[in-house]
Amino acid sequence: MKSLPYIFFLFFIISSFGQGQQVSPIQLQENEEEKKIPLSQLEDTLPLEKIAHFEENFQEKYLSKDYHYEEIPLQNEKDPPKKTKKDRKNTSFDFSWNWLNSLTSDGIASFITWVSVLFLIIILGYFLYLNLSNSTFRSQKIIHRNLKEVENLSEEEIINTSNLNEIDQLILNAKQEHNYRLALRLQFLKVFKKMIEKEIFQFKKDKTNYDYYNEIDSKELKTSFKKIVHWYDYVWYGEYYIDSLLYNKALLEFETILKHLS
Repeated sequence: MKSLPYIFFLFFIISSFGQGQQVSPIQLQENEEEKKIPLSQLEDTLPLEKIAHFEENFQEKYLSKDYHYEEIPLQNEKDPPKKTKKDRKNTSFDFSWNWLNSLTSDGIASFITWVSVLFLIIILGYFLYLNLSNSTFRSQKIIHRNLKEVENLSEEEIINTSNLNEIDQLILNAKQEHNYRLALRLQFLKVFKKMIEKEIFQFKKDKTNYDYYNEIDSKELKTSFKKIVHWYDYVWYGEYYIDSLLYNKALLEFETILKHLS
């Protein structure tokens, strides 16, 4: 409570100081009027080199051609300038260049991707076509084909797509048509297939008859196999025509080796 008088005393001093610092509007107006100096007095106060003096008839100087300026009409935004042939060429060139730039970045990557996908689709479609055609070809039994088709078949196709009974049927069909050359070929492939089934040797496309001969362990089989190979090479690959008599003579050698395999 003893400090209250001191507080009131300090408050009084601060408020008095604030009022002493305020300036009335009338005083502000008087100060501004004091700052205003008449133009005549201002010229007297400026140095001579700061005052601009104009020559008499100075306006005539600016009437010459050097000071004539043409007015350039403002272009209407709605009416763009007409393009010349050169501008059109530049525009088409810019478009082509931008197109090439797009190809050299992301565009060429997507283009290569689509071409790769299309190429893979074509390859897959081609292999599917081959598989379907081969399956259709294999599903048709060899005995249902005419002899001309059988003649054009490879050894591998006949061995892999027929059994021994079907080969016997083809031999019978060939003899009925007096095609003894084909009948002898089928006799050889019949023996050959049976030797594969007996695991005397393994069939491989790149092997020769001499290779198969060396894989045979039995001397008797080797001798008989050598004889039927001689007939087969002579008649089929030598394109030698044989009749029924020569066919029956060769048939004895085939029957002999079949007895060894039975």
